[in-house]
Amino acid sequence: MVPIVKSATKNDKYSYGQRIAKAKGIAGFFATIVLLSGSFFFSQHVEAHEKPSLQRNLELDPATVTFKEEVVLAKESAGVVTEGSLGGLPYLHCSSSSPSGSLVLLHGAKFKKEDWKTGDLLQSFCRDFNVVALDLEVREGHVQLQNALKEVEKQLSIPLPVSALVTPSASGFTVVDWLDDMQKFSQYIQRWIPVAPPSVLKVDTTDLSRLKSIPILAIYGSEDQMGKKVSKRLGEISGAQVVEIPGSHPCYLDSPEEFIRHVQAFLA
Repeated sequence: MVPIVKSATKNDKYSYGQRIAKAKGIAGFFATIVLLSGSFFFSQHVEAHEKPSLQRNLELDPATVTFKEEVVLAKESAGVVTEGSLGGLPYLHCSSSSPSGSLVLLHGAKFKKEDWKTGDLLQSFCRDFNVVALDLEVREGHVQLQNALKEVEKQLSIPLPVSALVTPSASGFTVVDWLDDMQKFSQYIQRWIPVAPPSVLKVDTTDLSRLKSIPILAIYGSEDQMGKKVSKRLGEISGAQVVEIPGSHPCYLDSPEEFIRHVQAFLA
């Protein structure tokens, strides 16, 4: 039997409208179900794909942040090396974020302040101290050194007296030239670290004995006979602590790690 589809007559308009409304309601209901189901499955699909990514990010972020923080802290602790001039005197400067003291580095006749970057010397000292490497000419005396240290305090905010002055070779003259005025020496420098300064051999016993008032660490290289003689004299007359490390006359460049270790121990 062929199904008969009846058309609505005027008398059936209300029942027809009701049927249409009912049909629309049912269709809307199922449409809502479909949309909700689609939304649910879509969200599940997205969540399934995004969750692992979020989890991976959450798992990686702490490690990444920790690593970055460690790198930043390492850089901060070592300090950024800056370069400038103190009244026409070139310098390098760096500092620990919490320095335990201050260190001023001079250099020998054949060297420059940049040589303190050799073997990580400058950066290693900067992990513990507020450090300034100066290009003070070796022929300059204690007056020029005093003026330089005043500028260090004024421009770099490093209070005097500095914890120690390191004078390789000929730069040791700046201290030897100061022997007649040792009372003022302690206002600028607390300790002296000479590295085989030949000028010590030209000073008499009486003058050298004035250095007993300050702690001294005399360092020389195992291949440097002159340096050994100088350091021995400082030990016998001035009461210096004498240390030999492997190397030639510029032993701090030949054995930087040994040099750093002894300086750090001396200033501890």
